[in-house]
Amino acid sequence: MRRVLFLLWLGVCLHGQSLEEAVREIAKNILNPGETARVSEHSLSPESAAETGRARNLLERALRRPSPRDARVVEVIVTAAGNISGPLLVVRIQRGEEQTVETAPYVSQPATRVAKPSLQTTLIWEQMDPILDVAVEDDRMLVLSPARIQRLERHEGNWTPVESANLSAMFPSRDPRGKLVYSEELFTAFLSGGTCPGKWKPSLDLSCIDATSEFESDGEKIHFSRGRNILETADGEQLYSVARIGNIRLAASTDGKVHGTAIQGTPVSQNFVLA
Repeated sequence: MRRVLFLLWLGVCLHGQSLEEAVREIAKNILNPGETARVSEHSLSPESAAETGRARNLLERALRRPSPRDARVVEVIVTAAGNISGPLLVVRIQRGEEQTVETAPYVSQPATRVAKPSLQTTLIWEQMDPILDVAVEDDRMLVLSPARIQRLERHEGNWTPVESANLSAMFPSRDPRGKLVYSEELFTAFLSGGTCPGKWKPSLDLSCIDATSEFESDGEKIHFSRGRNILETADGEQLYSVARIGNIRLAASTDGKVHGTAIQGTPVSQNFVLA
């Protein structure tokens, strides 16, 4: 008897089915005519959460079929578990008070190794004053600090300060921020204490006003809140930064969370708490 059990276990290990095959096997026994499934998941541990989520997605696709409007809803709960023989897919099926359980062993596929991107850093410039922003064009560079802006030029691979200008008439800010927007000859320094438009070719020339102005970030008009370390949108939304990925807008808000919304304004996910 032990020999038979061992051979059965060995057969499962050597010729075991994949998770996709296990899902298809169980899906055949879930729905009756006139029923539709509402699939959810239950993870036993953080380590099994990804496998459980994958199994749920596979089962949802396997059970997707046309159903009448008055179809009976069957609750289906998916769990990726395991026993002494290996991974085990467990599906709990709830029809009112009636509950059944379907199981199927499977062989977990090893995760595909993806080469990690590597970063290379090169020191361009360093200084004692905080650097709020930098603009580089060919062999010219602007360095924005809370109290001044410098123009540097590169000679034989080394950057050398050529001239600087003080940022005067600025509203004091406890935690200054800045943004440089430039073209071929002109630039504007947007700061939390004011705005400094000017030119940097052939030489540095600017004037500052005690007022914050709008600039564009990922297609959105924003401006620094006067004297504060936050940004504001045209409709008064306060945030630390904003970015777009595809049709998703991500905003690091002052409530300590990142809010994700579709571009048209429909919420797409729950908030993510910043680490």
